[in-house]
Amino acid sequence: MIARQYVQKFEQLRREMASALDEEIPAADREGGSTYVLFNGRHLSQYGGRHLYMFSVDEDLGIPDGSQVILKSDSDEVKGQLLAACVHN
Repeated sequence: MIARQYVQKFEQLRREMASALDEEIPAADREGGSTYVLFNGRHLSQYGGRHLYMFSVDEDLGIPDGSQVILKSDSDEVKGQLLAACVHN
């Protein structure tokens, strides 16, 4: 009986979480994120079909390491992951 209660509670929480995400994802897409200008791009390596690039920016990004990002140019859009952001003086 107790196990059934846990399963029911879990299922309720899962439905609530899915519902909340269904609302939050479109809102995040509509509002978008911050835009930064990247320059001095350098291709550092390639491994298993993945590429590692390094860019310079003029400001602290304030984006946590590991965040998903979208890089856009005039002609292309690529999804990626921010491995690390460092400020150099």
